[in-house]
Amino acid sequence: MERLHYLRSCVQGPAEQLIRSLPMTGDLLQASWDLFIARYENKRLIIQAHLDNLFNLSMATLKNAVSLIKLISTVSESNKALQSLEMTQDMWDCILVHHVSRYLDRDTREVWETSLGSSQTYPRFSQLDEFLNSRARALERIEAASSQPGSSKGSISSLKSTASSSKTPTKRVSAHQASAQTHSSKVAYPCDMCLEQHFIVTCTKFRDLMPAQRRDVAVDKRLCYNCLGRYNIRSCKSSLSCKMCSVKHHTMLHVPQTSASPAAPFTSATAQPTLLVDHGSELTFVSEHLTKQLNLQRQHSTISIIGIGGKKTTQTKGMVTLTLHSNHSNSTATIHANVLKTLTTILPSFAASQQTWPHIEKLNLADPEFLIPRPIDIIIGANSYGLIIKHSATMPIAQLSIFGWLILGPVQEEPSAISTTQLTPEKQECEDHFRQLILVT
Repeated sequence: MERLHYLRSCVQGPAEQLIRSLPMTGDLLQASWDLFIARYENKRLIIQAHLDNLFNLSMATLKNAVSLIKLISTVSESNKALQSLEMTQDMWDCILVHHVSRYLDRDTREVWETSLGSSQTYPRFSQLDEFLNSRARALERIEAASSQPGSSKGSISSLKSTASSSKTPTKRVSAHQASAQTHSSKVAYPCDMCLEQHFIVTCTKFRDLMPAQRRDVAVDKRLCYNCLGRYNIRSCKSSLSCKMCSVKHHTMLHVPQTSASPAAPFTSATAQPTLLVDHGSELTFVSEHLTKQLNLQRQHSTISIIGIGGKKTTQTKGMVTLTLHSNHSNSTATIHANVLKTLTTILPSFAASQQTWPHIEKLNLADPEFLIPRPIDIIIGANSYGLIIKHSATMPIAQLSIFGWLILGPVQEEPSAISTTQLTPEKQECEDHFRQLILVT
């Protein structure tokens, strides 16, 4: 059981999703491991990854030992890994296949990979050569059929520029050809806004919308909130962030913040942060980004954060005091929060469509945009949970659950008991005499 829990804590992303549905029972450790073997122990893909490392080496631009050591380490690591795989075919065969396949267009590359299926053996160059010849003949027949009378002039020009062996094609044909190549290589699916053949970022209809309306489109179409692609934000590999506020969302989705109320006590600025109420957390936390944005004065404090399994995950970077203001009333709550560099990933992990729930439709929600993925700035833990719930702020609150009433809120730490020792008169006399001797010396 412990080994299975440790295995789950060491994987993330697609690997974690692979075994997420398996129950936490000790007898499923081997089953989890077998799933990893079946998914990732693919000899062909491993060879491909190491060849990518060799062909994508960064040039050592600086004249220092660090750059050279990094270059040597990468080459040595990939070389030893390839040797350990004990490939049966000639290494040169692998290099040729790898190098040539990098120059295939997206559609041809996709058909090539599909033709390999689930094979774990790295393909020989003869296989690739046969595939490319077959693919070329098929494209010739398709292009010949599309060049019959009645086709547009642009199509005939495109066909001639592809099939002709002329060394100096006209400028018009070259421009047409270049635009076609750019279009086929960059657009994998139509625009989510107007269904035209371009990426949504370049769509004029999308760009004409207000930022808040663009957010609604991203939520409705379930687009990545960071790059506007068609996948979950956790799978986004983009390292870019908003150019306006440096937060992990697309710049086109940035909504300028309106002026806030006058600065509250204990703060030097105001902001509209995103809060996560988590009364399962013992402490309250604030991100280092918000701490710097508000220019909050830190008190020295270092607390080790213990995660699931009793393992130390990180340490706090001080403690700050800040006052929270309600958007619907004059209510405030002053909290003490521990500073962490990063609190959580962007939540929710995907953009959900807006739904109507009759029982909460007319309520003044603390966050009307709770379905939009955003970074978390503050986590309200159990020690501050009672401060934001309408009740007596000095006492814990009770919340009804299926297990009974749950108690949440701050409590006073019990003082340490002072131990006393009862002595007999004779022993007390000896004790007093001993203390006097100590004082004399």
